[in-house]
Amino acid sequence: MMINSMVTKIRGMSAFVAVASGLALASASVPASAAVTGISGTCTDVEYTTGQLLIQLNTANGVVNYVAATTPPSNCSSYARPLDTQKMFMSLAQAALLSGKTMVIYYTNCNTVNYITTVDITT
Repeated sequence: MMINSMVTKIRGMSAFVAVASGLALASASVPASAAVTGISGTCTDVEYTTGQLLIQLNTANGVVNYVAATTPPSNCSSYARPLDTQKMFMSLAQAALLSGKTMVIYYTNCNTVNYITTVDITT
């Protein structure tokens, strides 16, 4: 009887340790991220230079620049966007510019630069 009681306690402790370890690893592996903000306005300019797209939006806060870059500075590297993604952003921005439709740009600010995460065209 005593051995059964000890085995049950050890199994219970093992399960507790396994769950606690799993929670500790899960919380440690979740990366911190800055808040993503969305803003709408009309597109006033679309520029592309090697590895970097700039979309200028006329918003309620005035004309604001938003950037997608293949190689942003190291402390903003999590906001890097591949060229295919930049092409998609550029196509949507050009369509909004030519049609006069409103755009919504979702972005994160890093080192005073607004890095684009998502682009929408609205009606």
